[in-house]
Order: sequence, then C-alpha cells, then structure tokens
Amino acid sequence: MIANYWTLLRTHRYFFLFSLSGPFFSAPGQTLLMALAIPLFCQQTGISELQFATLYAAATVLSASTLPIVGRIIDTKPVLQCIQLNTIGLSSALALMAYSTHMYGLFMGLFLARLFGQGALPLTAIAHTAKTFSNQKGRALSITQLGYPLSECVLPSIVLMGLHTI
Repeated sequence: MIANYWTLLRTHRYFFLFSLSGPFFSAPGQTLLMALAIPLFCQQTGISELQFATLYAAATVLSASTLPIVGRIIDTKPVLQCIQLNTIGLSSALALMAYSTHMYGLFMGLFLARLFGQGALPLTAIAHTAKTFSNQKGRALSITQLGYPLSECVLPSIVLMGLHTI
C-alpha cells in the first residue's frame, strides 16, 4: 500500500511539490500563525485584543462567504492564473497587515489573508490535484493534504524566531 504512494510521488514529484505548497503556504491565513502576532497588531493599530478578535471573526465570516465566488474562478481559469491571483492577493494581505496603522486597514488585510491564504491558495492546489488525478484521486489528495501538518510543524517556529529578532 505504501509502495503505491511512493510510486505516485516519484512519478509526479514536481506536481506534488506544487500541490503540497498550496496547503503549506496557507499558514499566513491560518489562525495558528495569526495568533502569534496578535500583540503586535494590537500595538500597531491601538486596538484591544477583544477588538482584534471581533475584526478577525468578521473577516473570517466575510472571506468564507466570498470563497464560493473564488471557487468558481478556480474551476474555470487555468491553474497559473489562479496561482498568480493567489500570490498577489496573499502578498497584498500581508503587506496591508504589516503596514496598517488603523483597524480598517487591518480588517482588510485580515479579510484578504483569510480569503487567499486560508481559502483560495489551498483550494487551488486541491482542485488542480483532483482534476489531474482521476484514477488515483484519493491518494493524490492525501499527499496534497500533507502540506497542512508540514506547515504547522515548520512555520510557527520560523515566525517565532523572526518575532524575537524584532
């Protein structure tokens, strides 16, 4: 059984390098990384942790309600265009969060990070994997999903090291 996974990985290693990267790099939109920077966001914008939690919850609900529209785009556009859109959206979100001094800018950054980081980026990788592997869809998707735990193991430590250098 495991040999089937290794054969699939060896045969399509570059594809899985791409597909693992979607869930892996969704971490900036995930709560596990956002939570590490809450004190910095609050200090930067002058809001309380309760206000941040309210902004975060509202941004999450709004991004979740927008995701079906993005999902239709992912279903109809070529994967390269989707990756470009995700990259621009997530980069804009992170820049907006980093440089916002007001809660409205922070809200917009949180919304975009949740939409593109947590939502559209892994959705693009998962949808593309499902379209590519019709016969071995379950195995291929399970390999793609490994990006989540890999990022949860690696990225929080990197972020914490970066925060301690500030």
